[in-house]
Amino acid sequence: MTVPRALPHLIFCAVCPLLGMGCVDYPDEVAPHGNPYAFLRPDGSGGGGGGDVPPPPSGTSWHKDVRPLVERHCQRCHRADGIGPMALDSYEATAPHREAMVSYVESGFMPPWPFDDACRDLAASRALSADEVAVFADWRSDGFLAGAESDYVAPEPEPAFSPAGEVEVALTRAAYTPRGDETRCFLLDQRVSEDASLDRRGWWVTDIALTPEHHDLVQQVTLYALAPGAAADLPAGDAGYACPFGAGSADEVALLSWVPGQRPLSFDQETALLIPFGTRFVLRVRYRASHLASPPADATTATLWRYAGRRTPSGGQLRAYAVEASGATPVEDFLPYTQTILGATPELSSGGATFLLEYLTGPLATCLLQSERWDERFPETLLLGAGAAAGARLGNQTRLGCTFADGAQDARCRATILGRFPRFDSIQPLGSTCSGVHECLLACSNSTTCLLDCIAWEGEACGQCAREQLFETCAALANPLQHDNLAACESQSCAGLDDDFGAWLSCMLKSCRSQLDIMQATLESELPKGTCNREEEACVYVPSGP
Repeated sequence: MTVPRALPHLIFCAVCPLLGMGCVDYPDEVAPHGNPYAFLRPDGSGGGGGGDVPPPPSGTSWHKDVRPLVERHCQRCHRADGIGPMALDSYEATAPHREAMVSYVESGFMPPWPFDDACRDLAASRALSADEVAVFADWRSDGFLAGAESDYVAPEPEPAFSPAGEVEVALTRAAYTPRGDETRCFLLDQRVSEDASLDRRGWWVTDIALTPEHHDLVQQVTLYALAPGAAADLPAGDAGYACPFGAGSADEVALLSWVPGQRPLSFDQETALLIPFGTRFVLRVRYRASHLASPPADATTATLWRYAGRRTPSGGQLRAYAVEASGATPVEDFLPYTQTILGATPELSSGGATFLLEYLTGPLATCLLQSERWDERFPETLLLGAGAAAGARLGNQTRLGCTFADGAQDARCRATILGRFPRFDSIQPLGSTCSGVHECLLACSNSTTCLLDCIAWEGEACGQCAREQLFETCAALANPLQHDNLAACESQSCAGLDDDFGAWLSCMLKSCRSQLDIMQATLESELPKGTCNREEEACVYVPSGP
């Protein structure tokens, strides 16, 4: 005999009054999550009587404890339209993956964060705290409870993105359909065009955003800036070109490297990044398309916001510059300017295992970025946390060292450093004349330390000219004997650096410090007399072409 499906329910309703309980209609579907109390009303009663009812199981639950952490740290990738292999956007969706979720969290494999926060405090770190890891472990110990949805408290929303720049510039390209998992670079048609109404050096960029068209297809994006003329050897065309490391140019810096969930790069307090006229851009996109039967065409874009007109940043001037190492031997480079280091974009070629960026003040090494388990899928721009910015003077050095797995074919690593520099208010566009010595004197009140920093900021062409004017012509007039001593040390220790003022000065501060100090003291007494500002020795500024 077949028992009607409703019979158990009818029997239960007949018994309920004897137990002091009411009866509610419950449809034929199975109680959610196997909850034996699912037929009870939301207040926990059976609807009619006042008898005691066992409470729902207590302990660490999805809705109260785990769900907010997953939304904050995991759903940037693990969502229905994300790049992650599965969506973790509901309790039901986690069912096949709960054991793996907890194991990956406990091992530190997830969420992906290969950087060491103990090296230096990093903004927007994705690393879980020990207490957060314990929440996942307790959830497993308590039987992966669902809990009550009413216990859920949404994580604090991120602040809205509000660009500071007045002019929005979209860097667009033709769509490209990836063939499986691959990395492609696209030379963009747009460039930083020269405009007489703007600062004579270039664009002051306040914000940068990288926007994937398909979040389930794009794993990582980097926007590179190429120095004027550096794009000549790069392939053009809608299909782009293969680029195993960087953009493939000898003169490139990474402006922003994006991974899923990363916010636009925004500089507060009217701090802006100088991008010189003539700069070209390359967009490097890492695709993960092997999981899609028919990958869509992708037109991931980059957007810049800049100040309009001749407006310059009041809060600070930024520049990005790259240091690079090949092989496992650390490389030390002179800092080209006195600056506050705000962050960096690390990059390793395939096979990279560890990454360490430091800056050196004499024998003292200070950690800036470190990773002991590099994952090439997740290079991104990292800003230092509040109060963690590193002040470094011209004459200090950076040291970059990386290790690679056995058999790595192209052992290269690079860090594009983002630095904030002093603002020299007196410097104004002077047409064809380099600001050089004269304008920097006005800005620095005859302090040679400030003067040298100011000249270094003005750029290599001005720096070379100003070096000749100060440390050759003017120094020879002011003190011929000390000039000869300085020149002898320079010839022995710093030859070949004449065309890079920052590198030349850093080398002189390291190798010829006593001679340079004597010469600087001499110049400080001569500069107010105008000895170094004769018209026939003025530096000439030649702007970069488009």
